[in-house]
Amino acid sequence: MGSLHAFALARSSIVVMPRKVRAFTLIEVLASLAVMALMLVFLQQIINGTMAASRRAHQQANSSLAAQSTLDTLGNDLSNLVTANGATVFVKEDADRNISIAFLTRTRRSVNAPDTTRYMAVLYQKVNNQIVRSNWPVTWSDTDVAKAATTRPAGCLESIVADNIIGFQGAFLTNDGSVAQFTSGGDWTAATTTQGQVPAGQFKALVLAPGGNEFATASQPYVRSLVVAVAALDDQSAQLAKVSDLATTLGTPSQGQTPQQHWNTILSGGHMNGVPDPVVSSLRTAETTFLLK
Repeated sequence: MGSLHAFALARSSIVVMPRKVRAFTLIEVLASLAVMALMLVFLQQIINGTMAASRRAHQQANSSLAAQSTLDTLGNDLSNLVTANGATVFVKEDADRNISIAFLTRTRRSVNAPDTTRYMAVLYQKVNNQIVRSNWPVTWSDTDVAKAATTRPAGCLESIVADNIIGFQGAFLTNDGSVAQFTSGGDWTAATTTQGQVPAGQFKALVLAPGGNEFATASQPYVRSLVVAVAALDDQSAQLAKVSDLATTLGTPSQGQTPQQHWNTILSGGHMNGVPDPVVSSLRTAETTFLLK
């Protein structure tokens, strides 16, 4: 009994020492903070890169939309092209080789078109970095259809097809498959039609394929297709650089080249003469070949 009492007293007198816990040293804490900081930097770079890529993709999409919508609208009008009685496609170039295209269409859809409307005249031209489409009625009393198609009357309907257009250039494919420029001369364009009609405003008439009184003779070279190219920017990029400088840098195609072939050569060769990289990356070009018949 006494031994049990002594054991109980001895057990109650035992002091349990707390287990020693090791704390982080200052160096370990600083190292952890450094690792976390690096991870945050890398994460921020990934986020910034993703946002920049998304922004570029959005800008490029807007530029492509402006260029392609111009060609789609033009193609829709050319699908109703009139090529008879002195009518053909009439083209002229300005000092920067941007083209204006005028022609007649069979459609008569216009709120201002009188009941005597025979055709609708359509004009595409680049005005202050915009593609402007004008249209007006041509009546049965307009016997000189070449003049009627190339004389834009006051008060005609106008609409802006696209903004921030850097270039609106063209060429044409001849019957032997070669690419020719409008300034190259030759028998593919004419100052007068075969019926003696003279287009207004320095327009030239394209000589089309044999088959009618307004077309080429069997031995005469003629235009098989019209090539139209558009270079465009998005709204934001258009404010970063002088559009005129960019247009000058892109230049104009040489003989045998289409405009887009020339532009791609300039862009891929890095010959942009100080144009900011964001502007170059957002620039988009589109080109369509329209068969004329």
